[in-house]
This record gives sequence, structure tokens and C-alpha cells, in this order.
Amino acid sequence: MSEMVISRHSGQQTLAMLDEIADLYTAIRAEDDYHADPLFSRPRFITRTTDQAGRSGFELITARFESALAGFSFGLPFRPGQWWAHGTTPGEEILAAPKFAVIELDVRKDFRGRGLGKRLLNTLLAG
Repeated sequence: MSEMVISRHSGQQTLAMLDEIADLYTAIRAEDDYHADPLFSRPRFITRTTDQAGRSGFELITARFESALAGFSFGLPFRPGQWWAHGTTPGEEILAAPKFAVIELDVRKDFRGRGLGKRLLNTLLAG
């Protein structure tokens, strides 16, 4: 019986598998109305992810089942004082603290409802 294999990857390793990650991202976005918004297009995802993967502290967690990508999650640290460019600025206590921003959490449709998203997220945040 095959097992799920969870792996941690650096930004450089992420760039080497970016097409495969983008394939899953695109397939998931095509399931609903996301695909209508250019922000969630494959080219924009690749541009964003390429930029993020080049930042210090970026990490990707992948889940593979029988070598096929079943899901992934990635993020990067936010230094004290840093926040989302277009987000509502939080209170000073949160803004002043170091943070880890989870950018993506994506699970292939046939693997949802089995706790894989939670496992990916917990592994990402444990690092």
C-alpha cells in the first residue's frame, strides 16, 4: 500500500518544480469562479511564486501519493513591522511581532476531506 510522502523544499527547489505546482494550482482554481479573475491565473501565480520563492525564509511543503502531487502549501516570514501591501493594518502588537505568512494551501480534489490540508499546514508552520 502506498503512503503519502510529505517533503520540505527551499525556494530554489520550488522554482525547479514550479510548472508542476502551477498545474495543480490552475486545476484547483478552474473548479470554481476563481478562474474568471486574472489575479488567480497561471501566469500571475508563476510571477508571484517566483518572487516569493526568492525571498529569505520561503518554504514549500509538498504531499505526494504514488509520486503524483496531491497538495502543497508555502509561505515566508514577515519581519516585525511588515504587513500585506493592500491589507488592513492590524494593531501595533501584531504588526510589531515577527510573523509567518501562509501564502498557499492547495489540495487536489480527490484528496480533500482526509486531513491532508491540516497536515500540510502543520508541517509548514512546524518549520
